[in-house]
Amino acid sequence: MSSESRWKNDKIMTIWRAGKPDKYGAFTYSEPEHVLCTYRVGGSNSYTDKMGVEFIPKSLYWTELLDENGTVFFSSPNFGDKVLLGKHLSMRPDAADIKSITIDDALSFSDAPDYVLGV
Repeated sequence: MSSESRWKNDKIMTIWRAGKPDKYGAFTYSEPEHVLCTYRVGGSNSYTDKMGVEFIPKSLYWTELLDENGTVFFSSPNFGDKVLLGKHLSMRPDAADIKSITIDDALSFSDAPDYVLGV
């Protein structure tokens, strides 16, 4: 993790990965992953979800998907994974579905890519 990322990504968010739907269409979710991030609540910029529908996200999260020590890199997020600001050990009803995923190249800083997640 670069020094730029250390000062920038100083909060923790929890990600639960969506599994396969059961026979009733309900998803199961993975154990929580705690990653460093920075975030924005609100705003007026519109984004497009995976179906091409424009929406204004309630929150945006920027992350390199590194753990609290800045060492373990988690796999890329997917649409339908759930996220929530803070460190949580169990699924919370206020966790939001990831609706948009943008990848910013950070190689000029010798960094892993930055993910921008809209919920």
